[in-house]
Amino acid sequence: MHYRAAPEAGTAIRDAAMRLLRESADALRPIAGKMVVEFQPRHHGKDTVIASFMAEAPFQHRVPVFLGDDTTDEDGFAEINRRGGISVRVGPPPGGSAARYELPTVSAALDWLSGTRAEPDR
Repeated sequence: MHYRAAPEAGTAIRDAAMRLLRESADALRPIAGKMVVEFQPRHHGKDTVIASFMAEAPFQHRVPVFLGDDTTDEDGFAEINRRGGISVRVGPPPGGSAARYELPTVSAALDWLSGTRAEPDR
């Protein structure tokens, strides 16, 4: 649940998310991020989704690339790193990140993806 467009609703959204979590019978885990509360199945995250993709054609035997901008992407960065791929954090990490590379903004990420920027920062 993103509330970037309505920051004044943040408290109400977080409260509603916690109510939903209590009702989930421990099937979900919350991940707080920048003006977002995300729920993931307790035993599946972006890491397991990436692993599933990488096990299937056409992704097998390819170098994975994963860009993210939030704490909800950290599991994905870790999985990409385990696979020797390219993990890129977009924007400054609050308190560190598992990503191996960083780009300062979304526009810098778009430039890198389009080939107009040479490399992300380490």
